[in-house]
Amino acid sequence: MPDHINDWAIVVQLGAEGGSLTLYGMQTERGWVFYRNLIDWTPELMDEEWIQHKSLTVNSWDAAVALLDQYAWQRLSPLMVHPEFSERVRSAARDRLQRDQAPARYFDMWCGMIIAGNHSL
Repeated sequence: MPDHINDWAIVVQLGAEGGSLTLYGMQTERGWVFYRNLIDWTPELMDEEWIQHKSLTVNSWDAAVALLDQYAWQRLSPLMVHPEFSERVRSAARDRLQRDQAPARYFDMWCGMIIAGNHSL
């Protein structure tokens, strides 16, 4: 993983009670590379250390989405989506919501954000 944190952009940031799931990306001469960061503050409620986990770096969109797929990310609240990835993120979320037969409110959450043009809520 490159050392320069300022070179990484948020591709999609998702909020959940007590934490967040963020996919970061960086454009290189060979294309985009990605990694996932998970932060969970809920252990602090029990006087334990909060959890942070960073994935390995991957070099394809499919591999990046697979990093998110380790969690039910499509049911989390989208907080920020990089404009360059908004359609791909929305499409991936929609596919997963259809597959797990999610209630309509999840579709509305994703579609409303993208249709409204709000890439940062």
